[in-house]
Amino acid sequence: MNKSRKGFTLVELLVTVSILVFVMAAAGGALAISMQNMAFINEVTEDQANARQALLTIARDARQATHIYTDASGQILYMNLTDAAGDRRNIRYVLNQGRVERGVTLEGGAVAATEFIGARLNRFRAEISDQRSDPDHPKNELLITIEGVNIDLSTRVSLSRLPGTDKSLAP
Repeated sequence: MNKSRKGFTLVELLVTVSILVFVMAAAGGALAISMQNMAFINEVTEDQANARQALLTIARDARQATHIYTDASGQILYMNLTDAAGDRRNIRYVLNQGRVERGVTLEGGAVAATEFIGARLNRFRAEISDQRSDPDHPKNELLITIEGVNIDLSTRVSLSRLPGTDKSLAP
């Protein structure tokens, strides 16, 4: 009897299924690693964006400030400024529970606002350099450094004296 066989043998099916399982496991592992990497990249991107926003906010306030000074450690930054309406405001920046706290008080001492900028930060430092080599054109700079889990950013803000503006190093 000569029968023509149709189909696959059990051995052929087992080999095929084994190869398919191996390929699927490898693809699943690669997908899991890719998802972890994407989550890490998104976290780093968000941390950098938050730190950049903190630096931009501090730099904006520094450019408008009439007085800027820090504590001895450079971990607390103080600014006095007058807004467009003529209201005097005092601003304090300090690292608080991994975020930069921006506290705004009015001239009379009433708290106007407190907001947190940045996240997952380890260090905040402000340093004022006083380079008075040319008395007619003093060049003060504010160096702001923010370090976090995935970031290390800094920026310099020129505090050159402008007519009617006094950027001082002490309150």
